[in-house]
Amino acid sequence: MGRDSVVIGLVYVAGVGLEHGYMEDIIVHPFYRKNGIGVELLRELLRESERYGLEMITLTYDPQHKNLFLYSLSR
Repeated sequence: MGRDSVVIGLVYVAGVGLEHGYMEDIIVHPFYRKNGIGVELLRELLRESERYGLEMITLTYDPQHKNLFLYSLSR
């Protein structure tokens, strides 16, 4: 990142290099939400996980966010 870069989102998976990974967080700064950034971060994480040989990714979530998450993926 450059000196003037700002982190607006983060997603990561624990267990890279294993067969099974655990998705820890999907976080997007509130100012940048509802622009598809979280979905794109998730898609990129899945591409990279596959590239590293992960065969399964587990995602846990807070039930209060389930509908928002599923809606975001359907857009």
